[in-house]
Amino acid sequence: MKKTLCLLIVSFIFISCNSGFEETSESSDSSSMQESATAGTGDEFKILTDKSGVQWTGSKLTLKHEGNINIQEGEFWIKEGKITAGRVVLDMNSITVSDLEGKDKEDLETHLKDTDFFETHEFPTGKFVLTEIKELNDSTFTHEVSGNLSLKGISKRISFPAVITIEGNNFIANANFNIDRSKWGIVYKGRLDNIISDEINLNIMIQASSAGK
Repeated sequence: MKKTLCLLIVSFIFISCNSGFEETSESSDSSSMQESATAGTGDEFKILTDKSGVQWTGSKLTLKHEGNINIQEGEFWIKEGKITAGRVVLDMNSITVSDLEGKDKEDLETHLKDTDFFETHEFPTGKFVLTEIKELNDSTFTHEVSGNLSLKGISKRISFPAVITIEGNNFIANANFNIDRSKWGIVYKGRLDNIISDEINLNIMIQASSAGK
């Protein structure tokens, strides 16, 4: 039986629904932000990490760069066609640049992992934990998703629309939205003559399968 739901988390390649997100908590670090998802009931759907991922795009005054981040692990819990809990863990050390080659590519990837950006030696993973889903009366999106996005040890509650399809044991989620990197302590501005935008676009595709199927 095929059921279509809506979820957005952080959209990757094939289906890209461009939309913004709402930050619903002004500021909170990981020690004070509630990290637990709503109680997971129903069937567990494990993320297929080889078929899932995040494509990022960052912009400067004169150009933009893009690349990918791997999903390390995660799962969703589904009962009677409704998502009851979810978690996505990002492997921040996997961040790559796809629009450069050679030394330029290597230098930018090293910089993104350093203290000016994601500081991956100290914070090797990022995480999104689902806390709430609301149904929408919308022709494009059917649900608004809320949860805690943690990067560099800082958690922010965000909300956004998304699209998910559940068919049998298969789960597909697609999403596209921007975040303001400065909210997670990523404040490097670049050169004065080539300022980097605070907005990062995240384009995510997730496939998951019912555990053991």
